[in-house]
Amino acid sequence: MPTETDRFSAPTPDEISQCAYLIWEREGRPAGREKEHWLQAETQLLACRAHEVWTNGPQQAGHAETPQTDRQAA
Repeated sequence: MPTETDRFSAPTPDEISQCAYLIWEREGRPAGREKEHWLQAETQLLACRAHEVWTNGPQQAGHAETPQTDRQAA
């Protein structure tokens, strides 16, 4: 049986790396917390994609498109 995460692609290592770098910078560039930042970045990206599926449906997950309103769809 498919799960919610099967409806969208997992973040790539490059996406996770970029997000982890931003977290590292935001936290003042602390040493020795690479794994923590990596896991935090992965969690944030997965949560964001799951939210997209929940709000926009699986067909738009992973895309930065604006969701259609009823007026736009008509």
